[in-house]
Amino acid sequence: MSEIDTMCGTCKTLPCICERPETGVFGGQAKRDLETIPTYRLIPYKPLRRVALRYAHGCVKYGERNWESGDPVHWSKDCMDRALEHLSRYNSGDRTEDHMAAAVWNLFAVMHFEEELPQCPTTEQTKTASDVVYASSVNT
Repeated sequence: MSEIDTMCGTCKTLPCICERPETGVFGGQAKRDLETIPTYRLIPYKPLRRVALRYAHGCVKYGERNWESGDPVHWSKDCMDRALEHLSRYNSGDRTEDHMAAAVWNLFAVMHFEEELPQCPTTEQTKTASDVVYASSVNT
């Protein structure tokens, strides 16, 4: 991995924006703050649309924003497991549903809980009894 491919530990961006000037000149004399501008225009439309369709499907099936009303610790762990399950199914050749969009949806949910509830422990910090039992059975 090259230096340019490494995520910055300070600003958590790829590539790092720590060294960027606070303002830039656009179109001659127009100045704009560069420090906090996300670049949404670089997100590809078609994959984003697939994820949006996944959200729409959930609205019809469960109600709008239903997923936000669950227990964040449980949801984060569950969404991480489901994302990995969808990636595994996709990797094994299963195309019965849009597993890539489903995985992204679940990862977005985990990221949402990280952002909205920073006091919520991460999946690594919340070990349940079943996690311990599973880990001990694998290591024996």
